[in-house]
Amino acid sequence: AYNLLLFEQRQRLHRAIGKVLERQWRGRLGPVLEMVAWHFEQGALPAKAYPYLVRSGEHLMSRSLMSEALTAFDRALRLESVAREYLLLDDADRALARLLLARSRAFAHLGRWEEADSEVHTAHRIAGELEDERLLAQTHYELGCMHRRHTDLVRADEHIGQSLELAKKVGDASIEVASIN
Repeated sequence: AYNLLLFEQRQRLHRAIGKVLERQWRGRLGPVLEMVAWHFEQGALPAKAYPYLVRSGEHLMSRSLMSEALTAFDRALRLESVAREYLLLDDADRALARLLLARSRAFAHLGRWEEADSEVHTAHRIAGELEDERLLAQTHYELGCMHRRHTDLVRADEHIGQSLELAKKVGDASIEVASIN
């Protein structure tokens, strides 16, 4: 029956399913994040699919499924330019920087160092343009990790120190703890 539907009918069906899943699983979306994202992708709702793909990737990373997480992040990145049209500029840039940080972590876990480094540098540049101290604390932390991997301990210490300072300033204990470790 699905194959007999017109393209527009399929899109409407996917949008409806995505909305039902979103509502039915509110507050406990973890197990269905990928499914919700997929239905919104198929339903041509990139502004809905994009954040769900990012969350899906983060959920997969928390389960140590790095390759699968990267697939979700790649899909999100492909939708970013379209989804950004529905967001305020700063919100769109903040979301992109967070996505790039997540991709950087996944690349690093997979030993894809050049890609990890590139993503964290871009995220840091965006965080600087936004002057978002919480995001800068996160990017400084990741830059510190990157420099530690490259055995540049002086620069690693500088970035971790800046991360810790900013984390204290914005009151983000999670970054403070990560920076101390």
